[in-house]
Amino acid sequence: MSCIADRLQELIGDGSVNGFAKQWGVSGTGLRSYLEGSIPSADKAARIAEKAGVSLLWLITGEGPKSASQYLAAPENSGVHDP
Repeated sequence: MSCIADRLQELIGDGSVNGFAKQWGVSGTGLRSYLEGSIPSADKAARIAEKAGVSLLWLITGEGPKSASQYLAAPENSGVHDP
């Protein structure tokens, strides 16, 4: 079973942790702690998901589409229901 640290590492790949931290608006120390198993606060997880272009649901749970745009485009997530 994967955890948020695994998904963050997937997003970072071979890139620089400090570079991604800066891009995502979190500290390098904070991002390293998430990679070691700490759980980011809701607002930091939401910021990372937004900046990384992934769905918050995928980042937190590993479920659903990875891409935020795929999640938003899915009819069941449109918020509009047929009568």
